[in-house]
Amino acid sequence: MKKHKSSFLILYYFLFVGAGMCIPQEITAQSRVDSIILEVDALNKQYNQKLRDLYHKMYDTQHDSTLKVSERIRARLQYYLFPIEENMNRLLDSIDVEGVSFNDDFNEEYPYRANFGKMIYRNESVHPALMRKVMARLDKPQTDKRLYFFSMYFSSFFHWIWGGSMDKKEKAACLRIIANSIRGVSNRKQNLLKIADILEKR
Repeated sequence: MKKHKSSFLILYYFLFVGAGMCIPQEITAQSRVDSIILEVDALNKQYNQKLRDLYHKMYDTQHDSTLKVSERIRARLQYYLFPIEENMNRLLDSIDVEGVSFNDDFNEEYPYRANFGKMIYRNESVHPALMRKVMARLDKPQTDKRLYFFSMYFSSFFHWIWGGSMDKKEKAACLRIIANSIRGVSNRKQNLLKIADILEKR
């Protein structure tokens, strides 16, 4: 009877006392992990919001007619500092806009190619979203004019990534390899092949 009682006490200890000692530690460990995850998520949201706020301040500075033209020019040359979705979409939405005016209204339009090159140079190794967006745009039919400007983007991309060591034929060959790796017929494939032809002839 004593043996069974001892066995019962041991079993009771492991099931209840032991479990009672372990479970709170597990919950505490898990809640600590959860709190860290929540804190990181909150910091990321704050960071992204702050980045967007600063982006809009820079945009407003560029269009502030009360400032000197030199200051507004400086503002428009700093968009590479903001590799955020809104900035990248604006860059690509206006890829074929060429209008430039230095009158009192300072009506300059996107794209700012210097910003594009710097954005790749500064961020592409850890932030390849810009070129992913470029590729996504090629899933739709594009005019020859827009494809020409896309070719400038690809040329800049190859230049920054490979340090200017590729000539135009090598850049074109790279794009053809990418295009031909796409199975079947698609807008992206055809657009890439056309861009490769443009690069080779430039």
